[in-house]
Amino acid sequence: MREIKFRAKPVNADYYGEWVEGYYFQDLTNGEIKHYIFNCPVHIEVIPETVGQFTGLFDKNRHAIYEGDFLRIPSKNKWEEINYPFFEIFWHDNDSADKHTGWQFNRIHYNKGSICGYHQLETFLPKYVSRMERIGNIHDNKDLINETT
Repeated sequence: MREIKFRAKPVNADYYGEWVEGYYFQDLTNGEIKHYIFNCPVHIEVIPETVGQFTGLFDKNRHAIYEGDFLRIPSKNKWEEINYPFFEIFWHDNDSADKHTGWQFNRIHYNKGSICGYHQLETFLPKYVSRMERIGNIHDNKDLINETT
């Protein structure tokens, strides 16, 4: 059975730390929708824009991969340490396509603008992800995207 859990940044990061993991739910309190991660025995209010679901996969270093994470293929030489493509993990709900529903990583970003000698990976499969490494996410590493656009 697949583990369904979420990760998000807590509203009170000074108390709970930078990220919390657990089950996600929303609650209507005094006419306002609040977002929480439930991690027994506490529920922690989180910033809704940072909520990301666990994909069920792990990178080569056994780090859990969540929606919004960036993955890259480890470098083989000095040039690739600086010039590399990386992939953003996202959920595709098949809005107009006839296949490729589910977790995707075909949003490619290029560090330092380099695209030389690289092809797009078409499917988000354990055989690819287990050889890649997580290098950040869209919430903590916006500078990676800003450098590449």
